[in-house]
Amino acid sequence: MIMQNNNLEILNAKKNLLSLLKERAFKKGDFILSSGRRSNFFIDCKRVILSAIGHELVGLTFLETLKDWMPINAVAAVAVGGCPLASAVSTISRLKQPPGIDAIYIRKERKDHGTGNIIDGTEFLQKKSRVAVLEDVLTTGASLRWAIEKLLEKDFIVPVAIVLVDREEGGKETLEDLNIPIVSMFKKGDFINE
Repeated sequence: MIMQNNNLEILNAKKNLLSLLKERAFKKGDFILSSGRRSNFFIDCKRVILSAIGHELVGLTFLETLKDWMPINAVAAVAVGGCPLASAVSTISRLKQPPGIDAIYIRKERKDHGTGNIIDGTEFLQKKSRVAVLEDVLTTGASLRWAIEKLLEKDFIVPVAIVLVDREEGGKETLEDLNIPIVSMFKKGDFINE
């Protein structure tokens, strides 16, 4: 009985998350993406992820998806777009499955002050820890590849990468050589019917 309620909670969370993304994050128009490509649509996931309800829904849906790759010691994300994803999953994991899963942030550039870290949050992880990588939007796959490579350089195991939205523009295919499953919560077709 409890399991059915949990499954229903997850199904509702994913459905509600998609509704919020369509309502608050999806825009049609003429846009230049971070990859430099032009697009007739844009999905600004932060408009949802940074809301309290979005944070909860992302945490629930991503945590459920991660169950297939447990144990996971940490979730990592590239600053800035993916960081709220990692924080959401970490927070919800602590509430639902203590002691929880830690969050890691990967900077695009090394800090020129303080410790000079490019990766924050790994201080208490051992080599060969299992770290899942989270990304808000997958277009070319460049930032996801970069994050995965940085974690592998630190001797972590990356069993999976999960993206909130796959724009289906070849990003997944460019990452095939890494032999890491790329799981998409939602795809372009969930927003646009061509």
